[in-house]
Order: sequence, then structure tokens, then C-alpha cells
Amino acid sequence: MSGNELDRYLKIVYLTEAGEARDAQAELEAAMRRWRGIGCPQDTEAARETLDRIHRRSRGVSAYCYAYVHAEGIGVERDRQAAEGFYRKSAEIFTKEAEAGVSASMNNLGYLAAHGKGIEKDEAKAFQLFQRAAESGFGSALYNLGLCYANGIGVERDDDKAMDMFRKATEAGENAAWGCVAFMHQEGRAVPRDPQASIEALRKAAEHGDVKSWSQLGYAHSVGFGVPVDVDEGKRWFGLAAEEGDAYAQANIGFDLCFDYSEKSFEKGWQMLEWARQLGNANALSYMAKILIFGAPAKSPDYDAGLKLAEAGAAEGNASCLYLMGYLAENGLNMPKQPDVAANWYRKAVEANTEPYAAAALGRLYRDGRGVEKSLIDAYAFLRLAEPTRLTEASKDLLKLRSKMTGDQVKAGEKRLAAIKAKLEAPFQLRMGN
Repeated sequence: MSGNELDRYLKIVYLTEAGEARDAQAELEAAMRRWRGIGCPQDTEAARETLDRIHRRSRGVSAYCYAYVHAEGIGVERDRQAAEGFYRKSAEIFTKEAEAGVSASMNNLGYLAAHGKGIEKDEAKAFQLFQRAAESGFGSALYNLGLCYANGIGVERDDDKAMDMFRKATEAGENAAWGCVAFMHQEGRAVPRDPQASIEALRKAAEHGDVKSWSQLGYAHSVGFGVPVDVDEGKRWFGLAAEEGDAYAQANIGFDLCFDYSEKSFEKGWQMLEWARQLGNANALSYMAKILIFGAPAKSPDYDAGLKLAEAGAAEGNASCLYLMGYLAENGLNMPKQPDVAANWYRKAVEANTEPYAAAALGRLYRDGRGVEKSLIDAYAFLRLAEPTRLTEASKDLLKLRSKMTGDQVKAGEKRLAAIKAKLEAPFQLRMGN
């Protein structure tokens, strides 16, 4: 997934007895994590309960569930051949039901086509199936159709149509679509960039149990994105999301706990960071490296272990670890100060994931002519790139920098910023502070 895409995923669903569409893939993945104890305490009984609930709902979903279980080796020996057979069976069932006009099955067959599970991968066909299912007002299909338009899946990207689909999905009761509406307002896609409108939409998604929105609200309240800063409220939302296995929230809560003065809190925080790392959260790895390098109230520094962790993360392209390596080089921590080396690390971090702290640091190096040739235009561009993330304090530096620049230089800085953005193809998304 490239950086400019909406960080939500297509849904394959099952219907409850009350007719509510539930995200089968998300629940299966949660069961897998519970079964193996990845990102959470191991609980095989809870995993079995989830699997039992899903496979009882319909023949097609049941076949898909058996396919996933065999593909992942949950309670059975991993068997890719058996998994593929069950995926084909689910496709056959969904095809017959779709031909009979069942909207949920049209949607689910579209999901299989989009991912090439049980049938040949064909994103254009997936889009067409979502369209057919959406004609009946089926909320999950409207949601999937919106994602197709937003991310260019099987159709040319069209933000206006994406926003229209997301709004229709919310009207049809697909509450996760509020998270997509929030993203569109946040990024200024199809609508003007509006942090307040983004937060309002996130709250609506959160009210209906959207865990990702809980996590984003945690960050928003922590740094004042669209709302006044309220650290306690931020922790509350992060806590809710962390309990549901959200790695983004676990990393934030875990880092915070590690700086409590009790050894018990540190142990709990470190465990949450481990879980977040298991789930692939990039910040968790850099947080662990920072704690080892700089220490914490209940943890003595272990510079060598921390540096080794940071270097490993940087080698994998972890933007936060790339930034950390730059910080160490710039400030000469256990090494000579090397602003030129720092600039190289910061640039790599920006290119890896528009790392805002790296962008701000690189902008300051250009401003001061340290490690790079002095350039107010480049300084302006990188500070502007970092500006939306308030904790970088790039806005303060920009205010001072603008007072030293001519109107033509500011225009040149904006042009340079546009060129950087076009190359990166990355949005300013809600980010946890580093």
C-alpha cells in the first residue's frame, strides 16, 4: 500500500441473526492473534469461540473460515492445499448466491476477486461486484466501493465518488465508514482539510466500536489535533484501543507506562511494546531502542543493546529508527557529532514514511547550514512538511524563518515542498509523537 492510500481495508462479511454485517476477516485475524498470543495474552478458548461464531453463519463464510484456519494452522496442521480448496469452495458458494441476488455474497465474491482467493485475482471484477451489491444499499458494499474509488482498486481513483460512497455507507449503517469520512476531512480529499470535521466523524465511528478510531482519537486528544489538548482523555481512548489489540495504541500506552517510576508499570509497558512490535508497529521498535539508549526511571540505560535495535530497525527501513540514528549522529551521543551523517539518516527517514520529526530536523540543518549547504528554501520546505505534526514544533521555526525570507523565497519554498510531496506520495496522517 503506497503512502497516499486510505489505511482501511476491504471487508468480507457475515450477517448476525439481527442482520448486522460483521467483518469476518478482521475477526479471524483477531482469533489468530489470540490463539498464538501475538500482540495480546494467549487465549485459545476465546479464539475458538470466535471461530465457532463465524463458521456457523453461512455456508460460504464457513468455507472461508475453514480456509483461513488451514492457511494459518489454527488448531489444525497448516495445509496450504486444503486452504486453497476451501477458498475455492467459498467462491463457488458465493457465486451461486450472488447469481440469486444475495448482496452479501456479491460483496464477498468481490472480496475474493480483489485478493485472488479461490478465484483468479481481478480487481476490475471485484469493483463490479461491489457495485452490484451496493445497488441494493448494502452498507459493506458501499464501504468497499468507497475504498475502491479512494485507493484506485479496479477503477481510476476518484475522491469525490469515494466520499459519496462513504457517506452513503454511513447512512446504510456501515459505521466503520465514518473513519473513512474522517480521513477524507483530515487529508483534504474531496473536501477542504478540516481537523474539526475529521474529529466529529472519528467520534461517530468510535461510538460504534471502531477500534482504529479509538486509537486515532487517543492521539488527537494527546496533541490537540482538532480538539484542545487533553492528555488524560487521550490515554483513555488509547487504553480502550490497546485492550482490543490495536498496536498503535499499545505502543503509545506502553511507552508512557515505561516512564512511570514503578518497576511493575515498566514491566507492563515493556510487554505492551513487545506486543505492538509483534504486530508490526514501527514506533514500538524505535521506542524500545530509545528506552534502552536513554534509560527510564525503572530501567538503566543499555546503549549497545539500544543502538543494535535501532540499527536493525533502520536496516529494515523503519522511519522512526532512521530518525533515531540521525538524532544520535547529530547530537554526538556516544559518538562524534556528524551533522552530515545525520542529514543522510533524516533524509532516508523522510523518504521512508514522511517521518515528521526527521523532516523538521532536516529543515533545521538546512536553515543553519550544518552538514548540508545552507538553504532557506529547503529549510522552509522540510519544516512545512513537518508542520502538521504539532509536537515537532516546526510551526515555531517556520514563523521565525519566514521573517528572514523574501516573498519570492517563500514561493520557491512552496514549490520545493510540492515537489517533495509529489515524490513521496505520502499524506499527513495522525501520528503518535516520537
